[in-house]
Amino acid sequence: MRKREKLEEITLSVTSYEDNSNIHSKNMVSDKVAKQAINNVNMEDDSKQILDKIEDEIRELSYKVEEVEIRLECLKRKEKEILVDYYIEGNSYEHIGNITYHNLFGQTRSSDCIKKIIINSLEKISKL
Repeated sequence: MRKREKLEEITLSVTSYEDNSNIHSKNMVSDKVAKQAINNVNMEDDSKQILDKIEDEIRELSYKVEEVEIRLECLKRKEKEILVDYYIEGNSYEHIGNITYHNLFGQTRSSDCIKKIIINSLEKISKL
């Protein structure tokens, strides 16, 4: 009976929380690692939201580009080149008439003529 009491006493003292409170498992996650893991998850969520927004913008811009390409198909090569040179390249009527038109067709046109070509091209596009 005495051996049994000693055995119970030893078992109770070994399993008590107070005796083991200073011992930490090597597999325990530190606060620093846990915080970094939480930050990584938050950054991943933020990145996914930003990526979703960018994908939506890409879809919208792709749709607009397709619309512009469809509308440009109704124009002649000369009209397309002049519109691109004016709106995308930002060149003036004079530059288009003297340089661009000459490079394309070996002739020059006045700035008034280029302006009329642009206006007529835009009217064609707007009718679609």
